[in-house]
Amino acid sequence: MPGNTHTAGYLLLRHQGLQQSIQSLQSHITSLLADIREIADCQEQMTTDVRMAMEEIDTKTRELLTGVCTSLEEELNGLFQKR
Repeated sequence: MPGNTHTAGYLLLRHQGLQQSIQSLQSHITSLLADIREIADCQEQMTTDVRMAMEEIDTKTRELLTGVCTSLEEELNGLFQKR
């Protein structure tokens, strides 16, 4: 039965082609998952870095304002004591 042999050969080739496609897709999925994990790690690190920068800005701003208030208070006290 040459027709059956031809059909079986065709199906075998299609099966092999599909298997290769499946392996390729699995490889791409694995790569994409690794990329997603890397992006999540970067995002987490950036969030941490931004939080630390904001805390530093807050601390420096408070220090600056405290210094300005102290200087202003000293100057005002000096002005009132002279009168």
